[in-house]
Formats: sequence, structure tokens, C-alpha cells
Amino acid sequence: ALVLALSTACLLILAQISCLRAVLGEPVQWLHLLWVTHLITMIASLPVTIAGTGLREGASLVLLKPYGVEEAQAVVAALLTLSLHVVWALVGAGLFVSGKRT
Repeated sequence: ALVLALSTACLLILAQISCLRAVLGEPVQWLHLLWVTHLITMIASLPVTIAGTGLREGASLVLLKPYGVEEAQAVVAALLTLSLHVVWALVGAGLFVSGKRT
């Protein structure tokens, strides 16, 4: 179960970085996106808003600006990663409701 959880978390991180790279006009190095993605996720996980909405977008604006990312692109990237979280939450909710828990 631990291996499955860790592999799912790694896949989610890779999906977030892939979404960022797809939205961004200028190429940003993977290493930069890796630490920025983790920092944005940490900021969005603060218990201030529902699902980190607003915090994620603000953090994306601030943290992606030094890499030449425009404000609109940063917000779109943040909303795209939010959609990934919502999709995984819906999968988990479906499993919870169906009673298929491990």
C-alpha cells in the first residue's frame, strides 16, 4: 500500500509539472519546476481557503514570475493543477462511496 501511495504521489507531481510545461510559453527547466511545484503545493495546503484556491494562484504568480512566466499563464497553470487535484479527489470519493477500501 505504501509503494502504491508513493508511486501515485510521484505520478501526480509529474502530471503537475507536465501541465505547467504545457501551459508555459517559455521553456523552464524541470529542476526549477520541481521545487516551485512543491513550494506552491505546500502554500496551497495551508488551512486558509477551500482546497487552497487563491493561495495556489497567488503563489504561482509570485514564484513563476522570476522565470519569465506571464501572470495569465501562471494562473492558468495553477487552475490546471487544481483540476488534477479535483479529479483525484473525485476518484477517491467514488472509491469511498463504493466501499472498495484497502
